[in-house]
Amino acid sequence: MENSMAQNTEKFAQSNIDALFTQIIEHINVDHLLLTTDTAPIETKEFYAALLANNADSILSKSREDSSMYFIKKIVIEYINELKSKGKIPLKLAMGLSNSKLLVWAEINDNDDAMEDAL
Repeated sequence: MENSMAQNTEKFAQSNIDALFTQIIEHINVDHLLLTTDTAPIETKEFYAALLANNADSILSKSREDSSMYFIKKIVIEYINELKSKGKIPLKLAMGLSNSKLLVWAEINDNDDAMEDAL
């Protein structure tokens, strides 16, 4: 596996690597300015506080939360786009989140089997 990663790394163009690290460094510099001027959003303050405290649990928990929200957002957008592509938009649509499921509630006209199937 280590050899495979080394091969993939060699494929990166130096300009791509430079651009990536420039962007990361710029982001860190902005965070530094926001933190030193006490204008950083609470999420940024909490992230750096966890880093300073070496609180891996907090950092990993936040990363998991952020990645979950990212994927949930993608699923919701894809679901709505799928409904639109079928020309089936319910009268009302609501969504909720449980521990492991994205729940959908929809209000549709009575006996609208095509809408029910699309949902």
